[in-house]
Amino acid sequence: MRPNLTARGVDIPSLTCLFCESDFEDIGYVMVKCLKVSVVWRKVWSWWNLPPPTSFPSFSSIDVAKGNFPDRGCPSIEKVMNGDFQISLWAIWSWKNRIIHATGTDIESAKNEDIFPRIQRIAKLWISARICSKLKTDWVCWIAMPWELFS
Repeated sequence: MRPNLTARGVDIPSLTCLFCESDFEDIGYVMVKCLKVSVVWRKVWSWWNLPPPTSFPSFSSIDVAKGNFPDRGCPSIEKVMNGDFQISLWAIWSWKNRIIHATGTDIESAKNEDIFPRIQRIAKLWISARICSKLKTDWVCWIAMPWELFS
């Protein structure tokens, strides 16, 4: 994170969030609480047909890393959902890096990118590789109702 670089003497022009440029960047903010990032999380929660947290975001990047999510009553669903949430963290981190390394007009383009379809594609690849022999991973069902793959 950029505050850590500043503490080590690296000159960083700004310590505000790269996504929204309105708040101090720390791991919890940039991975979950930023308004632009919370849009991604809302899409992920909606995709899994989860009721949104009462005060979004009322979960942290630590919750995501530990797999602390609502119980779906099926270990297979929870395993895949946990993998999808881990992939979402990685996708947000990767998005942040694309913004950092973008130049000129590419910066705004990177900031306005919708990373949710990327999350769905990577998650589909992951589930196909991990559970391929046990589960039919139909793309249309995966995009519309991933939990239905376990019915």
